Amino acid sequence: MTTPGQPPPPVTTYEAIRGQVLREVRNARGLGQGEMARRAGVTQPYWSKVEQGQANPSDAVLRRASEQLGLRYSDLIARTEDVCEAARSRGVNVVNRDESPEMEWRPWLAAAAIGALVAIVLTKGGGE
Repeated sequence: MTTPGQPPPPVTTYEAIRGQVLREVRNARGLGQGEMARRAGVTQPYWSKVEQGQANPSDAVLRRASEQLGLRYSDLIARTEDVCEAARSRGVNVVNRDESPEMEWRPWLAAAAIGALVAIVLTKGGGE
């Protein structure tokens, strides 16, 4: 709860964090967005939306993408959860985009900040 005159806590979505994890791993593997999209079986514009947290791909797409990135699907989920937990520990409210239609989506947390969290968590966990 926010007190009057105090800004609301920063907010991001699970999908935005997962997209940043996918982007970081893709970049570490030296793959371009177009190649990654082709390997995942989607279009490049759609893959861009996945990485931006604006699309919620099916499990099948995420499983193909994970495989193409040399990850187990469970590792993708675990990495995403690690970053979510790191964000929460810094006071960021992590929500599911589809579960809060009443919340006006506001990008309180810049993509660069999410990217920094992703990089920190991925390098702490043994990294690439």
